[in-house]
Amino acid sequence: MWASATSTQIDLDFHETKRKAESGDPVAQRKLAEMYERCMMYSQSPQNFRGLMALFAKQDMQHAKRYAEVAERVSHYCDSIDGGKPIPSEAYQLWYAEAARRGDVIAQIKVATTVEHQPNEETYRALVAKAFESRDPEAIFAIGDMLSLAKTSVDLGSYASQVGGDYAEHAWELAACRAGAACGYGSYRIDAACSSGMCSNASGYESLIKYHFVPPGQQKFLERDVERIRFLLRQANRDKPTESG
Repeated sequence: MWASATSTQIDLDFHETKRKAESGDPVAQRKLAEMYERCMMYSQSPQNFRGLMALFAKQDMQHAKRYAEVAERVSHYCDSIDGGKPIPSEAYQLWYAEAARRGDVIAQIKVATTVEHQPNEETYRALVAKAFESRDPEAIFAIGDMLSLAKTSVDLGSYASQVGGDYAEHAWELAACRAGAACGYGSYRIDAACSSGMCSNASGYESLIKYHFVPPGQQKFLERDVERIRFLLRQANRDKPTESG
């Protein structure tokens, strides 16, 4: 569970992460940005957030218990971040930008594509290559997020989906989940989906994506693309130089 620690532990982790971030640690800077990003909307009006979750639960009685659980987790975690103070959107944006500037791969992927800024295909390919070089499932997942923001289809060259696959962003995400990214029940990703009104009985992010976004007739193509990305990731792991080499 992403929010399972005590309030005291969450507060200590926040302040330690912030201390490291302010001293120039790019990983800490990205983690601090994630903390702020996760709680930014909630911090503006905890009452509105809880009211929205109660409304979702009322409209979807089948999953009412899950909405209540998510509301409790988000409230518990975000009330413990910096004393529950309102978080301006610039806070996480600036920390992601600084982490990216200092070389954090996930942050570089996060800031590469926005609705206003669309990189060229060479930049996309370079970021995908960096994600594979990092061998970090969370970086692979970030590629999926990046592609979901692209306004047009992106030719990733040797990393591209094969003909017939129309859900490239989800293929990257699911490959990352299978490689070890945090995608299970109680993960932030599942709770974020619930916070958007998409609670379900899904046991993890993969089943949620298939249920809400990918028609049954397209799932064989999705599976093919997921397995190809996993093959490329295994290949990257095999090619990893040894410490002695």
